Amino acid sequence: MYNSTRDVKERLGQIFHLDGKKQQPVASALPGEVIAVAKLKETHTGDTLCDEKAPLVFPPLVDFAPVISFALGLKSRGDEEKITTALHRLGEEDPALKVSRDPQTNELWGNFPQTYSLVGLIASAMRLSKSWEAAFWRGW
Repeated sequence: MYNSTRDVKERLGQIFHLDGKKQQPVASALPGEVIAVAKLKETHTGDTLCDEKAPLVFPPLVDFAPVISFALGLKSRGDEEKITTALHRLGEEDPALKVSRDPQTNELWGNFPQTYSLVGLIASAMRLSKSWEAAFWRGW
């Protein structure tokens, strides 16, 4: 498979259709089908995968404006680094998620798209950071 966005070849492992939490392996996929592929080395969210003989690049996704922002209060500096890293990793998968620092108060802020629920965000961050229980949310 060819990643035309980054001009690299990718090796595809198993292809899955996703049904909630279930992954159903499939032998192939047709153009336009939404599938999941694990362990791609160079491909990121928004990249175009295609046949190398007929390369094309889809335009990048529109930058979505966040609809909810709140400060992240953390118990220690070490927790802040771990949570910031986890949120940046989530942001690599969802470009609409933004993390910033207020220049006046030096508070860490999460700016989230409408698609995020607080419960879903916490669950995602917990998977990425074992120190999540050391963090607490404040502000809306």
